[in-house]
Amino acid sequence: MQHFKNIEIMKKNKFKLHFIWALSSLVFVFSCTNLEIDPTDSVFTESAGGTFGGVSNPETALNNLYNNIYGQLGDQANFYALNEVTSDELLVPTRGTDWGDNGVWRTLHAHTWTPIHDFVL
Repeated sequence: MQHFKNIEIMKKNKFKLHFIWALSSLVFVFSCTNLEIDPTDSVFTESAGGTFGGVSNPETALNNLYNNIYGQLGDQANFYALNEVTSDELLVPTRGTDWGDNGVWRTLHAHTWTPIHDFVL
């Protein structure tokens, strides 16, 4: 008798699962109706019908792109130094006295930097 009760419970759970799947499918199908994006970039021109008409000066376009990235991360030297030198991913070689940096890289590698360290600021 217990076996038949388990079968009935499984049938109810299967029906609930199908109902939830169908309902979520309907939600996903009808959720995105307006997928058109209004172009706000100067690369898209009205004369070309709102499509990409090419770049007149690729060097300027790339410079503008990389200048925008520079504003977010700077030159990435400090960011790179903190990520790579503090782990064992990058090894800074020790050279003679003419290449000495007063232990700047060594303090990063040994995890003994202070809050006023050049790469932490």
